[in-house]
Amino acid sequence: MESQLTEKEKAAERQSAELQEAKTKAASLEAEITSLQSQVDSLLQAVTEKEALVSHWRVFFTGFTHGRERDWYE
Repeated sequence: MESQLTEKEKAAERQSAELQEAKTKAASLEAEITSLQSQVDSLLQAVTEKEALVSHWRVFFTGFTHGRERDWYE
């Protein structure tokens, strides 16, 4: 009977250690996910800014080459 308790205690300790290890790993993964989300947000912001810049210059050059300013350089 006593050896059964010892085995159950050992099993409970192993499970407790495994659970703690899983919690630690989950916290580490959560921190990594948060970091990656921040990087993605930064990249999306940069892309949005570049798209706005490209759009601005596209409008400018389209107007410059096809608008009234065309007479200026012809």
